[in-house]
Amino acid sequence: MNQDDHKKLNFIICFFILTAFLFLYRFEAFVPGVPFSVGEAKTYDLRAFYGKKISQDPRLVFLSVDKPNYTDQYPDRENLSKGTKLLLGPWPWSREVWALAIDRLVGAGAKVVALDLIFKTEGLGDQELQKILLKHSKQVVLGLNIQLESMNSVMQSSLNEQSLSFDYPSRSIVGNPDEPRFKSVWDSIAFVNFIPDPVDNTIRYVNYFTQGSLGQTIPSFSAKILEKMEDKVTPDQLPELALFRLTYNPQRQSEFDSYHDDVFLPTPFFQIFDEKIWERNFQSGAFFKDKVVVIGVLGD
Repeated sequence: MNQDDHKKLNFIICFFILTAFLFLYRFEAFVPGVPFSVGEAKTYDLRAFYGKKISQDPRLVFLSVDKPNYTDQYPDRENLSKGTKLLLGPWPWSREVWALAIDRLVGAGAKVVALDLIFKTEGLGDQELQKILLKHSKQVVLGLNIQLESMNSVMQSSLNEQSLSFDYPSRSIVGNPDEPRFKSVWDSIAFVNFIPDPVDNTIRYVNYFTQGSLGQTIPSFSAKILEKMEDKVTPDQLPELALFRLTYNPQRQSEFDSYHDDVFLPTPFFQIFDEKIWERNFQSGAFFKDKVVVIGVLGD
């Protein structure tokens, strides 16, 4: 196909897209509930999926919890590290395992360790985790969950405070917010939610911050990570709302497979406690120097 043919093809494609948009626009005037914005949203999805991808940021590492325990990984249970032994217990594990992970990763030079986990209630190991958070709060991000009491009242331009409640981490972990020594821990908390687009209940936007019940600004997980990475970015320097690209669609598995080189692959969480893997794969921790490490449950 020569250059002229490409121009003709592009013209035809643009013509049909424009015609479809105008049709939807006019159709909306006669049939309420079939908005023009639906067509715009769907074409954005196509552009996001097939459009040009940016390269993965080498500073990012995702440690995934891919199973509720790792007993099959270590059947003999001999010469195991303390962290590995905790992974052999029932889920949810003692929270000491997260304390050990934070301490090991920060000790290896990780710039940020972000726990995409919700610790809403008290649990085993809270004391150990609190101790490590007090020690490394400048390098740690903790998650809170926003409960949407009325999805219909949440507009895509903002998170409506009146329709939200917040699941903060247990006080047994983050302490009393009125005590000065826990201020840095509470400053490390951010919400992990993505709010669906009200057009068709599809996630296309990221909210970078919202307002808490006391009027305080609560940043999103990504905003807080960025703040800790740069040590100078504050929520007011970010837009409240922004489109983002999510290219994985399980309904298009065959197409997704052809884009496997663009997928951000997780690293199994257990590996950071396996001393042989720690030395061989992570160069005794040097791999994590200046990295942003996100820890979460795979598929959660």
